[in-house]
Amino acid sequence: MRRLLSFVISTILATQSLMSQDIPDIDAVMLFLGVDDPGDADEEEVERLMAILEAPMALNRASAAELRSCGLFTPYQTAVIEDYRSRHGDILSLYELSLLDGFNDAYVRKLTPFISLQSKGTSEQDNLPTRHEVAVRSGYRWKKTDGSDGSYGLKYRLSSTRYSLVAALSRSAGTQSWYPSDISGSFAWKLRKREGQLLAGDFNARFGQGLTLWNGLFMTSLTTPDTFMKRPTGLSQPWSFTGSTALTGLAGDFRVGPFVISGMMAVSEKTLLTPAMNVAWYGRFGQVSLTNVVQCDIKRGGGEVKTGLDAAFCVRGINLFGEVSFDWTAKRIKALAGTRFRTGEYMDMSLQLRGFQADQYGLAAGGEFSRGRHKGSWTMDATYHLMSKDPSDPYSLQLKSHLLWEILLMKNMQLKIRVSERIRTWGLPYRTDVRADLKYDFSPFGVLLRLNVLKCDAVGFLTYAEGSYSSVGLSFHLRQGLFIIDDWDDRIYVYERDAPGSFNAPAMYGRGLWTSAVAGLKFSDRIRLYLRAAYTCYPFMDMEKKKPGKAELKLQLQCRF
Repeated sequence: MRRLLSFVISTILATQSLMSQDIPDIDAVMLFLGVDDPGDADEEEVERLMAILEAPMALNRASAAELRSCGLFTPYQTAVIEDYRSRHGDILSLYELSLLDGFNDAYVRKLTPFISLQSKGTSEQDNLPTRHEVAVRSGYRWKKTDGSDGSYGLKYRLSSTRYSLVAALSRSAGTQSWYPSDISGSFAWKLRKREGQLLAGDFNARFGQGLTLWNGLFMTSLTTPDTFMKRPTGLSQPWSFTGSTALTGLAGDFRVGPFVISGMMAVSEKTLLTPAMNVAWYGRFGQVSLTNVVQCDIKRGGGEVKTGLDAAFCVRGINLFGEVSFDWTAKRIKALAGTRFRTGEYMDMSLQLRGFQADQYGLAAGGEFSRGRHKGSWTMDATYHLMSKDPSDPYSLQLKSHLLWEILLMKNMQLKIRVSERIRTWGLPYRTDVRADLKYDFSPFGVLLRLNVLKCDAVGFLTYAEGSYSSVGLSFHLRQGLFIIDDWDDRIYVYERDAPGSFNAPAMYGRGLWTSAVAGLKFSDRIRLYLRAAYTCYPFMDMEKKKPGKAELKLQLQCRF
């Protein structure tokens, strides 16, 4: 009776406070990653989270291995969910989830679009033996000087309670041949009794804080406090059109009591054979793991050996994390440690200290605040390079600061201001970036105005206006922008809306205009169609420097059955 009453009351409260906002996909991804600009994010992370948005993680039905590999939770949060489910059963509401140790209202709000709380046996998908997902895309690009060129991509995923099959191929624009430029695929067999999996083909291996083993792009931008600590996924299957950053070979993990043992044998085109192993201990208050990686150059001989020890704990609401990695071949050590804690009623603080022997030392601090109509974050990061970047200087020092401030002007109007400053002792010493976004939402319509000024070598200026319409079955975004940027060092990166699985953040440079239109049509829960059209021209540049215009057309179809 208590749980039933709690479920009814908390569901009403959670629905009002956590689910009342219709958050666009990319905004939900940026909010979860803790970055306020897509250019600061890992492209593969964005694509992975976009795929989860299409099929949210069933929190009560997910296995322990799926919770660990989805990348939505820290190792400590995964252990908390497992312990709670074993003691009390299913999590019935978002409010109930926010009461768990390691979770709070702010984090659950970020997590909401990526999870569902159906109990076991309550979803029609539970009765389906297999599930198929197909995405097909085709693109056409035209440049006045280079002529036309095309691209295409196909990816397919088959999943069931026992196995999962993923395959993808694609051709990038500019490739000489029309044959696929990237082909990837993998097969995973799920171990029920051991709560693990066996993988063959392409896979991701990401442990600790990334100092010892973390394939793919390594995001180092500390623009918000949420980026200080990484969420390792262990071994997981990629579902990307390219799969270019994945490892290839055999891998597997399984559970023995409180321990999870992971092993892999990967091979690359550079004739590198990479055996690796990770042993992780999961407790009620945290996690500790040991990773050992060997890279062998089969053709030339030699290689390197790395060993890392990482840990993450939560003690009375204070998160502690860190990793120490030692390269036995080069005799180099890397270390990273940090903490996140609540200070006062309105502020969350994060600290990070890192040291890379014979390379650099760094110290970062940040805070996230929310009170009334105001919320935002700030970070400061200092890096000292032992090896000078400039021969004339005995040392190199870089300071970065980042401030984000969001103001709710009216019920449906929001102003977001971002100020970034970089100061360093080599190259161009100063880089100042100021951006303001004014967003007005009168559902189902919306308007976004942006003004961006960047000062590095000279001054870069960019502005655009975007109108949007979003309903259950149709979404449409139309953007018109202007940029005046005469120096490459003053280039401004702008995220462009695109179909899911396509990360598009071009660098604007020159003097020109651009227009883009993106439409999404939902025929049913299983079939969705996306269309993007864009055109960029440079009418304001001098004839001797004038750049050719370019146009792009893209079509993508996604099916799930």
